[in-house]
Amino acid sequence: MSQEITFWLNNKKITVYQAEEETLLIDFLHEELGLTGTKYSCGIGQCQGCKVAIRNEENAPLEPVLACYARIKSINKMHITTIEGIGSKEDLHPLQQSFIDDYSFQCGYSTPGFLMASYILMDQLEKRPIQKEKLDDEILKAINGHLCRCTGYVRYFDAIKSTLLQNDHLFIEEHAEAQLHTNMVNFVISKKSANDLKVKKLMGKFTAIGGEIIFDRFLDVTAVHANLTIDTNSIFTGIFIRDLNLKSFFFKKMPIHVSLDKIIPYQHNKYLVKNIWGEEVYFKTNLGIEFNGNRISTDDFIISMTHLKDQQILVKSKEMIVMNSKGLNFPYKVFRKEFGLEMLSEELLINFEVNLPYHVGHP
Repeated sequence: MSQEITFWLNNKKITVYQAEEETLLIDFLHEELGLTGTKYSCGIGQCQGCKVAIRNEENAPLEPVLACYARIKSINKMHITTIEGIGSKEDLHPLQQSFIDDYSFQCGYSTPGFLMASYILMDQLEKRPIQKEKLDDEILKAINGHLCRCTGYVRYFDAIKSTLLQNDHLFIEEHAEAQLHTNMVNFVISKKSANDLKVKKLMGKFTAIGGEIIFDRFLDVTAVHANLTIDTNSIFTGIFIRDLNLKSFFFKKMPIHVSLDKIIPYQHNKYLVKNIWGEEVYFKTNLGIEFNGNRISTDDFIISMTHLKDQQILVKSKEMIVMNSKGLNFPYKVFRKEFGLEMLSEELLINFEVNLPYHVGHP
């Protein structure tokens, strides 16, 4: 299937009027644009040599993407930087200069991937500085998975570290505590790709959750139901290109609706505490999940509710529930074909922690 796709590549706007959605980004860079600096090596997302940098929006943090896995469809309206976009022969980027000064590479085939990984890390530190003592760990995380057949890892590491340490604005003196985000739906599905030796668990979460709790009588759980709406664009699995592909090809950027019905006391509590804030009370409920007009459900799912101030209730699942997602009609067959999956289980495990507003009767 072809469609019009627009994105920004190295700060230049590009429009492809009849782009094949499944075209790999690496093929488009090489064959259509003549940008061969991004290297094609393993072709299965294992060596990291084809790494490029992508922003969802113009000023968003850079994220790493493997061009041998990214489909053209998934990068529509995004900002992409390749190795050709971070410096030139006349004006090298400090990281490029450091790689040369430190003799970081031999054959050079893995160098573009390492440069892009360090370039992304530098951008992320500019937006969220860290303590200097944490730098080694951050560099190791950034270059983790990159393969170099000339065994140049130590010199790559040293060149990246020396460059970053020359920029004081990338570091903070005092520890800044991470902000706690309560709204979260976690999921686990089983997968086995052509490159996996055994079944693996694909774990992720959604962080953009809306919804409400409705009581017939004030905090009376004998007549109450709740609903959640999950924005599948907020998916996070730890691998940015996987998130892009899951949004576009698996969830198709459509929301998931979750309902909690027939909520009944689990510990003989008819009412949530009215005057003492923060007490966790347990209940059983029926859980329903709806996607693209299809619905599955399960009974006796244990949750807790905590009455908070500002007319909010914290709702938490107390166990990971196992559901057969076959009834949701997720595009498993398409995903198997497009991404070389030998098996993608239809077993779905979920749990959640969400902070919801409540009201009595209809708002």
